Parts: sequence; C-alpha cells; structure tokens
Amino acid sequence: MASRAAAAIAVLALVCAAVHSSEGQLSPNFHAATCPDLEHIVEFHVAETFRRDVGVAPALIRILFHDCFPQGCDANRSLDVADLVSLSGAHTFGVAHCPAFEDRFKPVFDTNPAIDSKFATSLRNKCAGDNPAGTLTQNLDVRTPDAFDNKYYFDLIARQGLFKSDQGLIDHPTTKRMATRFSLNQGAFFEQFARSMTKMSNMDLLTGNKGEIRNNCAAPNRRVQDIETATTGDEGIAADM
Repeated sequence: MASRAAAAIAVLALVCAAVHSSEGQLSPNFHAATCPDLEHIVEFHVAETFRRDVGVAPALIRILFHDCFPQGCDANRSLDVADLVSLSGAHTFGVAHCPAFEDRFKPVFDTNPAIDSKFATSLRNKCAGDNPAGTLTQNLDVRTPDAFDNKYYFDLIARQGLFKSDQGLIDHPTTKRMATRFSLNQGAFFEQFARSMTKMSNMDLLTGNKGEIRNNCAAPNRRVQDIETATTGDEGIAADM
C-alpha cells in the first residue's frame, strides 16, 4: 500500500511543483522564504495519512478538482481532448454510490455505451441491497481500486467502466485512440495527467486581492451563512468522501 501511495504522491508532486500564474504573483518557490521546508512537511504528513487510509488519495484529488473552479465548473474553455481523457483517469481510484451508476444496469443492461454483462449483473446484485439508497459504495476501478495507475483504461477496454462518461471514452472516435494508448503506456498517462492537472489548476486563478481564504470550503465567505451542507453527484468526481 505504501508503494501505491508513493505513486499518487509522485503524480501530485509533479502538479504542485509547476503551479504558477501569468501575473507572476505565484511561483513554485512561493513559500521558500516563509516556510522553506513546506514541501517536505506536506509530503511527510500526506504519506503518513496514506499509510493509514489510502482513501485520502482520491479525496485529495477531488479537493483539487473542486478548488480549481472558484468561479464555476465550466471546464470546456481552457481544456482539450488530451486533458479530458487523462483527467478522467482520476477514476483510477475512489468510490461511488449506487444511485450514481444504476442507469448502467437499470431497468436493462446499458447498450449505449455497452457494459459487460457479468459486470452489470454483479452491480445489479450488489445494489439490490442498497437500503437505504446511497449506503453501499462501489470502486470506480475494479482492478486496482487503491492504486493510482492506468488500470482504469483496462476497465474501459473490458467494458467495465462504472459511469457512462467513463465508458464512452473508449467508444468515441475522438477519445478512443488516446484512452487505448494510456492503457498500454502508464508513463504516458502519468505525464499527461500531471500536465493536464497543472493546466486545470491555472484556470481562473485568483491572485492578489481578487481572491479570499474561505472560512467554509463549500462557498464564498459572503454566502457561507446561507449554506449548511454541500452535496454533489458522484459522476465525474475522483472520490466520494
């Protein structure tokens, strides 16, 4: 499990090391003067947490996905096909609740995109016991659910993608070639994932006095009093916390 965590740390480190802004107010060594050991401190504590609970890894990626869209969640602007296919690979670990994917087997097995019949049967049987609804969870990656690797793309080739949006990557002519490439070349996936995460993290970046440190991560400070909880659907999210 430690090696799996190390793989996730390595990918996230590639992302964090390259963060910058066009305005020049942020840089890879932003904390060099105030906290020169910051990266080592964070790496140590994250690794220790991973060893105790590997579920922290997908949760951290989910946080980054959410935090990268302070003005909304429209990813269509600053992202291309390579970004779409690689960032979808964040589903290489994490879980989802039955209501988020039951359309893959209910009322009949999905044919658009098609799902493996044995996989669909296992999901249907499992979710039959989901009472109350949303209690049970299912791994997004059925092969190596606790590892950040390229097995997610193997799932798609085997027609075992949990979400329609996942399975569609291997069916659509625009994305099929790249998804197949990532299934064969883990290094290529890691490299593109790091590049795409960096690109995403620079979308609508707020610097200087344009942003704020939120008292509640779910909402801007001016709205925090009106929000008690925040809920989102599972699909398209790296992990369910």
